[in-house]
Amino acid sequence: MSTEDNNLNQNTENHRRVHYRLVRYKKVPKSYKKFINLSIVIFPVSIILVFLISGGVFENMFNEGEPNTTTIPDNPTEPPTEPYQSDITLTTIYGQTIRLANHQGKVVIIFFFGTHCPGCPEQSSILADIDNIFTSNQLYIVPICLDTTADTSNSELDDWLEGYNPNWPIIRDNVQYTYASYFNIAYKPTVKILDKNGNIEATMVGPAQGSFNNIKTEVDALL
Repeated sequence: MSTEDNNLNQNTENHRRVHYRLVRYKKVPKSYKKFINLSIVIFPVSIILVFLISGGVFENMFNEGEPNTTTIPDNPTEPPTEPYQSDITLTTIYGQTIRLANHQGKVVIIFFFGTHCPGCPEQSSILADIDNIFTSNQLYIVPICLDTTADTSNSELDDWLEGYNPNWPIIRDNVQYTYASYFNIAYKPTVKILDKNGNIEATMVGPAQGSFNNIKTEVDALL
């Protein structure tokens, strides 16, 4: 056998032994080890990310600082522009009737809320502050609760609103959402501001839009 053939056989044998040792002792290149280690980390992290996204956790994080709103049933109708012409009447939890048209000449704020709505306490406090700086001849605030009686009893609702302003009427809209449907309400809290003639001039969703300054500016402009 020639020297060249011997060298070839020796190289082949060396390669075979190296391959055997790699398999037997699980020796792998460093780059492959890095890939395996990285995969061990990435795979569980990917599973966690999918879980968080599907659960809406990221959505809440990205919306931090935005109005806290709660969706209520969709309403396909267009919102009215002149509720007074529709002669809208509201009924309190004590059976009293409120006719919005009777408050013509004032700015009227209709406030849709829920006692368990995250943004509603803040919005309620803002409206209580607004109510304190205007007279009853200038401004009339009508809170309308969208909670069911199972969520909040009438006495609990009465106590909740009294903590903000005991002079507000106590109205509930939770059976067929008649009032919410009429005003095309999709979220709570929502504030509707009507001018002296009952035209809807502003809709503010959440305490960020319905801030003290925004509402006061709107009311001042309409008086």
